Amino acid sequence: MNAVVALLPARPAGTNTTCANTIFANDLEQLYNALNDVTLTEHARTAELMNAGLRKISQKVVEEAAEVALEAVRKASVRARGVISGVD
Repeated sequence: MNAVVALLPARPAGTNTTCANTIFANDLEQLYNALNDVTLTEHARTAELMNAGLRKISQKVVEEAAEVALEAVRKASVRARGVISGVD
C-alpha cells in the first residue's frame, strides 16, 4: 500500500459531510493526485521521503504542522500587540 493512501481519511459511500470536511477531503485528494506525479529527477527530496515509508512521512507532516502552528501564534501575537498599542 502506498504510504500516502494510508494518510487519507476513509469516506464511506453515502456519508454526509460538512462543507469544511468536503473542502479538506478535496484538498487531500488534490495533494494525493499531485504526489502521483512526483519523480526522483524533478522532486528528489519528496520522492526520497515517500520511499522512506509512512513513519517518515508522518514525521514530516507533524514537523510542518508545528511550523504552521508556531507561525499562526506569532502572527496572532503581532496583531494583538497592534491592537493593544492602538488603545493607549
